[in-house]
Amino acid sequence: SYGNPQKLYLPIIIDPEYHYEAVNVELQQNNAQSPLWWMKRIVSLRKRYKVFGRGSIEFLHPSNRKVLVFLRRYQDETILVAVNLSRHAQSVELDLAEFKGRRPLTLFGRSKFPAIGDLPYLLT
Repeated sequence: SYGNPQKLYLPIIIDPEYHYEAVNVELQQNNAQSPLWWMKRIVSLRKRYKVFGRGSIEFLHPSNRKVLVFLRRYQDETILVAVNLSRHAQSVELDLAEFKGRRPLTLFGRSKFPAIGDLPYLLT
């Protein structure tokens, strides 16, 4: 912007890590690992799978409170969403007995997880 910095609502960010020259749309468009591309992939998944925005939602209550886990169900689709709310890697055990014999897969890479059995299901 060419505006007078003294008249801006908030002060200009001078931290080099978050300065506009380091964090901007052009740089994020050129980096497939950027938050912009992550958001584009999430929006694409939401468009592809109606279950994300419709149907029921059931929150699971794992013992590790740093992981948010819920099921979304719509028509014949069910998805399990596990969100790590920590800045560090987390593991969580889930009771998924109702899905015994099924093999979860990631929606991003279509990678398959081990089959669900009688024991609590471990995600790391």
